[in-house]
Amino acid sequence: MLAERLPATLELALLASVVAVLGGVALGVYTAIRRDGWASRALMTLSLVGVSLPTFLIGIGLIYLFADVCINLVVDLVYLLVDPRLRRA
Repeated sequence: MLAERLPATLELALLASVVAVLGGVALGVYTAIRRDGWASRALMTLSLVGVSLPTFLIGIGLIYLFADVCINLVVDLVYLLVDPRLRRA
């Protein structure tokens, strides 16, 4: 059971690492080039908060954020598929 799921796990871990490194380097270069801009300060503040907070708090916040987004998406899809007239405004 573990052996059959290992390739998918490794693929997800590798892809997440590549995205994190590429995004981090790109945002770091942007922040270094435009030091006094508002976007640069916002990125630096967000990165400082992300490094300072414990991982479990960030995890709980992301679960809350994505659970809310996904639940609303599922509810909208159900309304759309079951009866388009029930669509929320």
